[in-house]
Amino acid sequence: MDTLTGVGGAGLLWHNSNGAVYGIKFTGNTNDVLRGDGSFGSFSGSGISYWSDNGTHIYNNNSGNVGIGTTTPGSGLELRGTGLQTQQRITDNTSGNSLVLQAGAGNNLKITGYNYSTNTAQPLYLSVDGANTLLNANGGNVGIGTTTPFSKLSVNSNLFGISQTNGTVTLSTYLSFGAGWFGTYTDHPLHFYTNNSEAQMTLNQAGQLGIGTTTPLGGYRLDISGPVRSFDNTTHFVAQTTGGTNSWARYYMRSNAQSWFMGTSQNFNGNQLYIGDETFNQTRFSIQPNGGPINMQGNLTQDEGSNGLPKAMVYLNGDGTILRCYNGLTGTNTGGCGISATKVNTGFYDIYFPFPISTRYFSIAVENHLPVPVIVNYYKSGNLFIKTSEPDGTSTDRPLMIIVY
Repeated sequence: MDTLTGVGGAGLLWHNSNGAVYGIKFTGNTNDVLRGDGSFGSFSGSGISYWSDNGTHIYNNNSGNVGIGTTTPGSGLELRGTGLQTQQRITDNTSGNSLVLQAGAGNNLKITGYNYSTNTAQPLYLSVDGANTLLNANGGNVGIGTTTPFSKLSVNSNLFGISQTNGTVTLSTYLSFGAGWFGTYTDHPLHFYTNNSEAQMTLNQAGQLGIGTTTPLGGYRLDISGPVRSFDNTTHFVAQTTGGTNSWARYYMRSNAQSWFMGTSQNFNGNQLYIGDETFNQTRFSIQPNGGPINMQGNLTQDEGSNGLPKAMVYLNGDGTILRCYNGLTGTNTGGCGISATKVNTGFYDIYFPFPISTRYFSIAVENHLPVPVIVNYYKSGNLFIKTSEPDGTSTDRPLMIIVY
């Protein structure tokens, strides 16, 4: 059978084995066809084609969906099947690499890169305007802005990198000025914790660091709740002032009732080291530099068993009354200081101390009248017996000064 074209229409030529020729001519539109019922015209009914061509292209010309493996596609293109029948592959002829979309249960629901010729997984890139996000098949690493991620997630970016937000607080990383930054992008403190605990360290918006507290006290760069230790072969703490005259560097020690400080001040009283009573605004102890004097405010005491400082000082009048005194154990200097004295007779004095003196050192000075008196003294535990007399041995009353060491 041959086709027949000509003026006024188109048709078919048919000839039998004897050479007889029969012709059927159709008239109508260019796109008309011969229907199954013998009529000639356009497509209608279930035999209609929904595909059209455009040069070397073909496209779907209906307004519905396309289904493969289903008669009721729910989207523009729906593929149904089992196993590999659910895969959609886009394959490059040169490399053989395929972009694979696959449906399935569990971890079979995936988008992946694969080369079926070499049976090797391929990196998967998600790209917008050339900015690549790489899902690396080698180890499962993800790279954003890099094709060679070295960890589970690698971000190649200057300035801001990774962020997390709940709509109010934003946590962010940042790279700039040759350094790495980590913190809150919004106006919120940054907490640090371990082992799923509460905040153990807090950096607030003022740059104050609290350890063991989430509310570091204003005015302090570092606020620690708990003990602090510095431990090494060589270790130290440094407080250094960089200001001008009267600027100071101090350590404070405080309780609820009392506050003390130790420090030094620039060009203040000769750059001295001092210990101060902050509560009562007093400098109790100071040392001048370069061999300078050491000054102390208040009475100095020492326990009974130690040496080096006076344990008692007494100024005794000739009538046996105590004019002045000091107790080096208690620091008292009034009311007799725990010391008592008795004039036993002319030139004879018995002085009692509140501690044994048999193992102590003492010195005695007598008021000097010409001729110089002779001093005779002896001691026993708890008291000191003193006799004062003229050179001829006559007893005489004289004021005394006694120091016990």
